[in-house]
Amino acid sequence: MSCESRLSNKSKEDISKLDKNQGVWNIHSVLNVMYSLIAKSRINEQLTAYNQGLSQDEIDAIAGKFGSHPLYKFLGFFALVGLCRLQCLIGDYYLAVTVLDNIQLHKKGMTWSPVPSCQITMYYYVGFAYLMMRRYSDAIKCFTDILLYIQRTKNVFHVRSYQQDMIQKQTDQMYYLLQICLTLHPQSIDESVTRSMNEKLGSGDRMQKLQRGGTGGQNAEDDFLQEMEQLFLFACPKFISPTLPNFNEKKDNHRDMLMLQTRVFMEEVREQSKIAVIRSFLKLYSSISVQKLAGFMNLTESELRTLLMTFKHKMKNLVWNGGASSLDGHFKIASDIDFYVDGDMIHIADTKVAAKYGEYFIGQIQKCDEMKKRLKAMSVQ
Repeated sequence: MSCESRLSNKSKEDISKLDKNQGVWNIHSVLNVMYSLIAKSRINEQLTAYNQGLSQDEIDAIAGKFGSHPLYKFLGFFALVGLCRLQCLIGDYYLAVTVLDNIQLHKKGMTWSPVPSCQITMYYYVGFAYLMMRRYSDAIKCFTDILLYIQRTKNVFHVRSYQQDMIQKQTDQMYYLLQICLTLHPQSIDESVTRSMNEKLGSGDRMQKLQRGGTGGQNAEDDFLQEMEQLFLFACPKFISPTLPNFNEKKDNHRDMLMLQTRVFMEEVREQSKIAVIRSFLKLYSSISVQKLAGFMNLTESELRTLLMTFKHKMKNLVWNGGASSLDGHFKIASDIDFYVDGDMIHIADTKVAAKYGEYFIGQIQKCDEMKKRLKAMSVQ
């Protein structure tokens, strides 16, 4: 789809062939193949039976002649992941998450695919879809779960996987997407993931631009917007357009879908660009007058009240709560700071949970014990 949209470097003969054979890249043909594999393998019925706790014999009976065969079973599973990916690439994020309803992504300790690249790809696209739907808490959970999985099994990738480069690039992209989510919706995550993310992004000017949002004037806000756009352009998938180009106009339009999705994302970022400023001021006070805070931010009281309402609205996210569908959930406020306005006064309540240092030390002690056991088990020649 991207190839046929690059018309400027094609000859007239190539353009004529593309115009006469427009069905070659027809998206409906691709969707038909994927849905056929899903139906033939009865993979959704198998996953539903598995989630209900049925025995393997009962699942095989539901799968039928074809679905019980490992080849069709895994083709059906890979078709589900491929369908999720395709829907993300054309910008249908709702359907991208819906097609994986029977895969309980949030269930702990569950490895759905024996192919690491498939497992990682599935979480990458689901996490990205959650991000674009403004479900930041669910996106953060998806990214942290799979990044922890990668950290635990990275030695296996190095030894056995021929797709190491792809896995490494997608891992880097997920760290960038995770930083975007945490910038727009701050919350605490696993310390090892935070440490790895800081190593990937660096802790210099880039982190300061992201953490301090628009603080410091228009230049700082422009730097923040530019940094967020660069992170998104690196981490987003290669979008495709489901429509064919106009072959009569020798014009490249393969980046149109990318620019459209970037524009949609940046509109959301611009709406939140002032929230980081408000958050940084509110953390310094237990109460502050609307007039005083408006003076700090060079805004009118009316403009500040509008931004405070925006703050409240943006911090309220739909979060999955264990429902049957990955799209189910309840609205929750997961901000590290909360406030309410009483007349002309803003009252602030710090909701940040104190760091649990004990868990970190216990984890390090367990690692040392495991290392000692391995050393003792080694035979010295």
